[in-house]
Amino acid sequence: MSDLQGPQFYPWHTGPRKLVLRQHRQGKLAHALLLCGQANLGKSDFAGALAHLLLCRAPVADAACGHCPGCDLLKAGTHPDLRVVQPEESSRQIKIDQIRDLIDWSGHTAQRNGWKVAIIHPAEAMNNATANALLKRLEEPAGRSLFMLVTHQPSRLLPTIRSRCQRLEFAVPNATEVIGWLQERLPTVQNLGLLLSIAGGEPLTVVNQFSADYLQRRQVLMQTLAALLCGQLTPAQALARVTADEPAVVLKLWLDLLTDCLKWNGSKTDKYIKNKDMSEEINVICSELDGDQLFQLMDRLMQEQRQLGSTSNPNPQLLLEALLVSMQQRRLQLIL
Repeated sequence: MSDLQGPQFYPWHTGPRKLVLRQHRQGKLAHALLLCGQANLGKSDFAGALAHLLLCRAPVADAACGHCPGCDLLKAGTHPDLRVVQPEESSRQIKIDQIRDLIDWSGHTAQRNGWKVAIIHPAEAMNNATANALLKRLEEPAGRSLFMLVTHQPSRLLPTIRSRCQRLEFAVPNATEVIGWLQERLPTVQNLGLLLSIAGGEPLTVVNQFSADYLQRRQVLMQTLAALLCGQLTPAQALARVTADEPAVVLKLWLDLLTDCLKWNGSKTDKYIKNKDMSEEINVICSELDGDQLFQLMDRLMQEQRQLGSTSNPNPQLLLEALLVSMQQRRLQLIL
């Protein structure tokens, strides 16, 4: 077994892992891989683990050994034949100069006489000019080089980029595949099945993003939305209940709940509902809003999400306050 501390293959990576390792053993590994699938399934860890395997001089059981000089360089983050390209801290985009540097680096012979591996993550952070700069290298790979583009939004990539990569799909794992893995890492956490459902089946979201009081805060936020929509809370009262949470978190949870309302309206069953413990809130909201009104409200929430993520640097609390007032006004228009 490897003791290399770093990215890893997860148990739910079995399909993509078997495929690329078989191609590698047969000398048929593609020069460019597009790692696609829902967020928080460990695609970037998969890319890192594959890079470590290719750059290790003495792999054991299809994993980096953790002891050779190559692994020592990987541990130190100084391996000359591995490049990871991500947006710089001051930017949300991968800049064209980063890709030009990557192309220049990839055109030189590997310093350790093996593979050269590049990971671009998230690949959708490349704009058209940046992607076009990368395109020529993907068309004309140099030597034993591997480019891995990691994305959960492949449709945002240029079709010409997608067509020059072998696509690896990462499916959301079944709960039975990951509950044991989660129990090992979170032995004191209750309701792991519920948390996994809330996370949309993303195990790493459960591990990395859910704090000890997550379920309690989530309940408060969702009850607040239901109470506001049925007139039990004023916007000021609702704001006081949610002000301790990041507006982006509030909007995401509210959109999740409204999505469940639409699913309930369409099927009258909780089979497809993510937030299965929120049936009372779902019923309350569905009694107040029909399908069209739910869609309108969700569209407004998504507009606010985009505004929060824009480069205009809006004031999140003012944005949330304006949203709550708007939701109350819309409700009053509906009942008058």
